Amino acid sequence: MNIDQFVELQHEMDGFQQKLRRALDNHKVNLIKIVDGYKQDVNRLELRQQESKKRSESLKNEEKALREEIETSERQKDENAAQMEIYRLRKQQLETEKDALTRDSNELRDLLSQKQEEVRQQRQLVQNQQHKDLAEVQAYSRILGLEIEAPRPDSLRFVFIRVLESDPTQSCEITIDLSKDEYCVEGSNPSLHVEVCQKLETQLNAHNDLAQFLKASRAALATSLMSSS
Repeated sequence: MNIDQFVELQHEMDGFQQKLRRALDNHKVNLIKIVDGYKQDVNRLELRQQESKKRSESLKNEEKALREEIETSERQKDENAAQMEIYRLRKQQLETEKDALTRDSNELRDLLSQKQEEVRQQRQLVQNQQHKDLAEVQAYSRILGLEIEAPRPDSLRFVFIRVLESDPTQSCEITIDLSKDEYCVEGSNPSLHVEVCQKLETQLNAHNDLAQFLKASRAALATSLMSSS
């Protein structure tokens, strides 16, 4: 190989090296670009992974919250169902009590009507007896000489005159107390035994027959007058 060929080879080698260098540089640049692209992809993937992780955490929290809401809703549903059952039972109880009160009201109305009728009949009986007693008392007043006095608003005194045929001037009396639920003999002249007064009271309260009471009282007083004379 002569000098000229060597120089030419030298030039070719230099050119080849330059091309090789440029190729390597291009390859290096491309490799750097690829690496940079890879890094960017990795960074994007890491960001997406972080976002995915955050979204996953968010979804877990939302799922937990939803589950709690469902549980709360179920509890409220159960509570509402229990409350509705309480309301239903209370309504049923109120309706039962209302029916019972209606029956009691009807029974009380019937009893009241019955009592009113009994009172009316009793009042009529008392009025009839009072008319009868008044007529008989007036008859006794004329025949037997009976005077009626009212020493107090709540008492009556019956004064009998011409009790004894042997002494027409003799008189006797008996007083009854009207202030209590039952008639009570509170005094007499001449004084009668306690047993006699109790018997007179018992008959008057049992039969409410004033005429019979006056007959029995006059007889008892006349007997007492004759015993003392």
